[in-house]
Order: sequence, then C-alpha cells, then structure tokens
Amino acid sequence: MSDRNHAHFYVEFENYLKENPNGKVTDLEFRQRYALSEIEHLRLAFEGGERVALMKAIYHCASNELPLPIWVSTAYIRAIADVFVFAKHKSWDSVFGSAYPKGAHLNAIRKERRLKSKVYDKVESLSQRGEAISGELFELIGKELGICKTLVSEYYYSQKRELDEFQEILKNSGNT
Repeated sequence: MSDRNHAHFYVEFENYLKENPNGKVTDLEFRQRYALSEIEHLRLAFEGGERVALMKAIYHCASNELPLPIWVSTAYIRAIADVFVFAKHKSWDSVFGSAYPKGAHLNAIRKERRLKSKVYDKVESLSQRGEAISGELFELIGKELGICKTLVSEYYYSQKRELDEFQEILKNSGNT
C-alpha cells in the first residue's frame, strides 16, 4: 500500500472549505474522518502481513487526536512485549517491519512525493485547456519537469486514484 500524498490532501481540503463555507465538519473532524479511513486500510494491510502498517496507524491516531483502535493497541503491546519481555527480537525492523521495502531508493521516493502533485496539476490544467491526456502530453510535461513520460504517467494516475479515494471519503461523510 502506498502512502497517500498528504500535501495534496490539504490542498483539496482547503478547496472543499472554499466551496462549502458552511461545511458540516471542522478541520479536525474532517482530518479524523480521513484518518479513520486510512486506519481501516492499514488494518487490512496489517492483517495481510504488512507490519509497518501498525506504525502508520499509530501516526494517524497521534497526529489527528484519535484514540488507538483495539487492533492497534493490542498489536503494539504484543510487539513491545516481544522485545522487552520475551527478548524475541533485536531490531525494531523485525518487529514493525521496514519503513521501506528492500531495495527502495529514498531519492526516488522523495522525487515522487515532490513531483506527483505538480504532474497531476499540470496534466489537469492542460487537459482543461483542450489538450488530450496522452503520451505526447506526458512527454511534454516530462521535459518540463526533467522526468520521463512513463514517470509522468505513473505519477498522474497514482495521484488521480488517491484523489478519487479522497472524493469517496467526502461522499461517504455526507459533505459533498
């Protein structure tokens, strides 16, 4: 499961507030609803064996003033006990999983996070001016940003999926 682009989330939230000045939820309530949706995705990932999902769930709870769900607190207590009580592990990575998969290149991850919103915004802007979303458009944007058209395409469609999920959260929260 990839991390969602939180910077773009806040831009979308600001746009939502502008379009709905008498919105039904506060910033904190909105962030909490988003976080709860993320935590549910993380629960499924954790149950599927993705141990790092536990740390991500704790992050979402702590940064959005949410109590830990039972599955999070239970898993965390077990993990800590496995280290300090039962001495089953020497490394936190063996308990919580590695933050990034083996072979991941942090420069590439940072590059994607830095450029994904830019790519999406440029594609959408040019599309609204009548440009077709195509390989040629991706190539044009890639030249401007110094990346290949394949990365432009990957970043665009990844960001689009995230925003579609975000819109679904808005719809399900009764605020669209």
